[in-house]
Amino acid sequence: MAVTKLLRIKETSGRNPAAHLKKNLFYLCKPEKTGGGIWVGGNAGTSPEVIYATFLRNKKAFGKPGGTQAFHYTLSFPPGCGITEEVACQVAEEFCRMLLKDRHYYVYAVHNDKAHLHVHITFDSVSKEDGSKFHSPKGDWEKRIQPITDALCEKYRLPTLQYKAEDKIGRDYGQWKAGNQTGGWEDILRDDLDEGIQRANRYEDFLSFLLEEGYQIRDVLPTGDDNSSSLLRSHDLCTSLSPSYLPVGFGTPGSVRPIPVSGTGLQQ
Repeated sequence: MAVTKLLRIKETSGRNPAAHLKKNLFYLCKPEKTGGGIWVGGNAGTSPEVIYATFLRNKKAFGKPGGTQAFHYTLSFPPGCGITEEVACQVAEEFCRMLLKDRHYYVYAVHNDKAHLHVHITFDSVSKEDGSKFHSPKGDWEKRIQPITDALCEKYRLPTLQYKAEDKIGRDYGQWKAGNQTGGWEDILRDDLDEGIQRANRYEDFLSFLLEEGYQIRDVLPTGDDNSSSLLRSHDLCTSLSPSYLPVGFGTPGSVRPIPVSGTGLQQ
């Protein structure tokens, strides 16, 4: 079995920020690929219309319609490994439960239109429990994903996972369709910063949003022998978040402009 990680379905520019998400869900559930819809499962419904509505309703409930919309994994099984559609569904269900702990809406679909079975999994970026966003930071593959897939391979006596470097790198859904790779954690962070700026009415609200999303905020980086390699300076991501500037125009997408202030309170 091979696991492709990770397609990050980003917000679509235009009237519908979930347009890419909708296309992804309808592709997953294609009748000609899923035995007429038999091999579709999850906790968000079994038709693309219902699943899509469930994802959108959850985002609306927590006031998070923008930013990263969902995440997508692919589990591929080599020809001749003896796996059936039923077992592939069991593997997908257990993968989702172990990874998501039933905190996110998810859908999986076994595609049997190729010589080898493969499962597509898409889950909502927004938790249905508390509205927090799912993140896949650096090292997440080794710490969280690989132990799950290794355990499932052993349980179902599937071939050992073969990991490729490009399979461990998050890719944007739109760029994946074009065959290109993109960065991972930094892009996710930029999305969250942008969403926070758009949602907040005041700078204090912006900082509160980041704290709610699980970020640590520091005024100044540690110095001396402290290891700060895992920290990211805000102005490396956006010039309007530099130490001497503060973003204004909160609540209005695309209207952020820098103004000088003394001290930002952001991790810098």
